[in-house]
Amino acid sequence: MFKTRFISSMSLPAVCEYCIKINIDHNNLKDNCIKVEYGRHDYYPGFHALTKSSQNGCKVCRLFQNGIQASFQRQQPRPKAGVSEWDGGFSITSLHFYFENGILNDYIDESINGPFRLVINIEDPQIRLCRVAFDVFAAEGMLS
Repeated sequence: MFKTRFISSMSLPAVCEYCIKINIDHNNLKDNCIKVEYGRHDYYPGFHALTKSSQNGCKVCRLFQNGIQASFQRQQPRPKAGVSEWDGGFSITSLHFYFENGILNDYIDESINGPFRLVINIEDPQIRLCRVAFDVFAAEGMLS
């Protein structure tokens, strides 16, 4: 079984108890994508859980917090039918790693792989499914 730890380039104290479990198992590759269950709940706009993890040094939580905050500032999630007001609660339910290289490869250093796409699914009983996408670059060999 071939697995890649998403945070392999970071020291172990630099990730929280949630993010240390992110493993990319290449045996689960389907249509150039690997889905990883995550399971983390937080609230917008305070991001109390992600902020605490970020302040404790988790770089992945900082990435998620910054990306979700920017996405929600552009367009807040829409409530589901029958929900009049969203309380700000949301869950990061899964991560999708898309391994199809992007067009930028012709313009970047050959020792860099990418961009690859990381898409996080955000759900809650009050809001419709949201997706926040990131372009991810990795040193050669990290994601292979």
